[in-house]
Amino acid sequence: MLTINKIIKSKIHLGHKKCFLNPKMSKYIIGCKNKIHIIDIKKTIILYKKALEYISILSANNRTILLVCTKKNTRDIIKSEAKRGGLPYINQRWLGGTFTNYEIINNSIKKFKNMIKKKKKIKLNTKGTSNFIKKFKKLKKFIGGMKMMNNLPDAIFVIDTEFHKNVIKEAKILKIPIIAIVDTNNNPENIDYIIPGNNDSIISIKLYIKNLINTIIYSKKYKIIYNNKININKFNKKIIK
Repeated sequence: MLTINKIIKSKIHLGHKKCFLNPKMSKYIIGCKNKIHIIDIKKTIILYKKALEYISILSANNRTILLVCTKKNTRDIIKSEAKRGGLPYINQRWLGGTFTNYEIINNSIKKFKNMIKKKKKIKLNTKGTSNFIKKFKKLKKFIGGMKMMNNLPDAIFVIDTEFHKNVIKEAKILKIPIIAIVDTNNNPENIDYIIPGNNDSIISIKLYIKNLINTIIYSKKYKIIYNNKININKFNKKIIK
């Protein structure tokens, strides 16, 4: 559950410095403190709930959501939480054409799956296996997180739209719905489900991801749509003081 105390503790309300503002994010900002923009958490909670409701509908109907964040400091949490929720993920470098040339990517996924089977049968550290292991490790690094995908995802969850411009571009071309954490320096255009918030702090990212995965697990298991009635009070003044 996303509470006010958790939001403040996780620094979700802290945007970037004023000089880095994307004007299109102005409507999600409530003030400024020490030259740092303060995000309107009332809007964050409302939009986050809306995004989770959509995610739960997809999950209850066994749809595929691809989790994307290739920032170095998030790789471990993305991998562990995606595995916990049974989600495909990309936590390494985005391969150009992952969506727009999916046929090629899908062939690589199939190749990786076949290599997993072969790896169980071959004797490691024997002559002729070193080249196989090198190829296997490379595919595992960039394709491994997508091995459960048989088709393009039904939606993607992206952390930091500025950092993942190419991901957004490819998703829009193929009309794949985008759910994204959008900071004050990001462009909110072309995002279907915007969640205004800090997308740099690892504490914030952990909170987003854990809530996302908990919602997915619950919806898959009980086939129930998310309807968390969070009581939204007048708390923005408390943050800016």
